[in-house]
Amino acid sequence: MRPGNLSVRIYLLTLSRRARRDIVFSNCDLSGLIAEAKTLLEKQIKDSGAVIEVQEIPHITCHETSILILFQNLIANAIKYCDKDRPQILIKYEDDLKYYLFSVIDNGIGIEPEMQQKVFALFKKAHNNNKIKGSGAGLAIVETLVKQHQGRVWVAQSKVGQGTIIKFTISKELELSHAEMSA
Repeated sequence: MRPGNLSVRIYLLTLSRRARRDIVFSNCDLSGLIAEAKTLLEKQIKDSGAVIEVQEIPHITCHETSILILFQNLIANAIKYCDKDRPQILIKYEDDLKYYLFSVIDNGIGIEPEMQQKVFALFKKAHNNNKIKGSGAGLAIVETLVKQHQGRVWVAQSKVGQGTIIKFTISKELELSHAEMSA
């Protein structure tokens, strides 16, 4: 299945090339990255009336641009797949022994149980609703970015008409680049 959007194809090509190269990890302020993702989505947030709450989020070792794109995709999906007057999105962090564990919780339309494992496949949309535009690449991109950080992503909970909880992990054992360590 081919995406209809040329920019998505170009982005995925760029992402796949980056995945084959060494990724440079640095110490990142996730609160700042989430704020930047919200700025990039300002029009969608304003038009939808979305309320986004971010609980205390740590600084972590990660690839800054990848994590920005990851949060941008998850927030955009939570807004896009909400049929309520005001999308509600909560981003939470939990500490785990070997991983940073994050949850993105929304009050959207939910995902059918049989689709919950499939939504991370490239060009696989959870909903065949023609009213909701999209290529089906967003969660596949999220999965690729999470894997670059030695983590995993999954649908932790979803109820049709009530919302979804997407969880993902990022390894705590990623090594900083030499430039970052000497700074």
